[in-house]
Amino acid sequence: MILNIKERRFARGGSTITMQLVKNVFLNRNKTIARKMEEILLVWLIENQQLCSKERMFEVYLNIIELGPHIYGANEAAHFYFNKDASKLTLPESIFIASIIPRPNGLCIHSMRPVISGNPKKNSSGYSQERC
Repeated sequence: MILNIKERRFARGGSTITMQLVKNVFLNRNKTIARKMEEILLVWLIENQQLCSKERMFEVYLNIIELGPHIYGANEAAHFYFNKDASKLTLPESIFIASIIPRPNGLCIHSMRPVISGNPKKNSSGYSQERC
C-alpha cells in the first residue's frame, strides 16, 4: 500500500484471497478506488454474514484462478503442465503450479512445460530452459 501511495498508482497488489475472489467473480478489473471500495464492502459482507466458508472460497478461487494464458483453475493447469488431474500431482508438481499464481501471464509457457523424453536442455528440476 505504501508503494502504491509513493508511486501514485496501483503498483503492487495487496489483496487477500477473498478479495481476489470477489474481484474475479463479481467486479471488473479496473484499478480504481471505487472498485477497491466495492471489493472491501463485498468481502466484509461475505465474511461478517458468514455467507461462505473460507474453505469454500479457497476451493472456488483455485478453480477460477489464471495459471497461464487461457489456463484457468488448478485442474486445467495440472493437465496442461503435467498431463494429469490435480488430485494426482506430486508435491513438487503442486509447488510448481502454486508458484505460478503471483504472475501467471509473466511466464513463458513453452519454457516452463515439463520435459518429456530426454531433451538435452533439461535442467535438474526437469523443466526445459528454452526461451520463447
